[in-house]
Amino acid sequence: MMARRNNIHHLDNDFTRQQNNLNAQQASKMLLKQRRKRRAIIIISFFGILALISTVQIIRAQANLAHVKTQITAQKQKITKKKQLKRI
Repeated sequence: MMARRNNIHHLDNDFTRQQNNLNAQQASKMLLKQRRKRRAIIIISFFGILALISTVQIIRAQANLAHVKTQITAQKQKITKKKQLKRI
């Protein structure tokens, strides 16, 4: 009787078939979940990089604008000084 039990490798009944089906479904759900997670991470990182690039460009544009404004005010001051000197 002992030799016969050692030859059994797989139990095939309704319960084991149901468990195998559940395991297969869980594995496929897990695979889909991993794919969706990876896709979401890629999309979020793409938009994050775009937001970062846009932020850097906005900051640079503001810095350039401030620099131009200071140059304009300096030129205006020079012009007003020249006008005042010509009047005198």
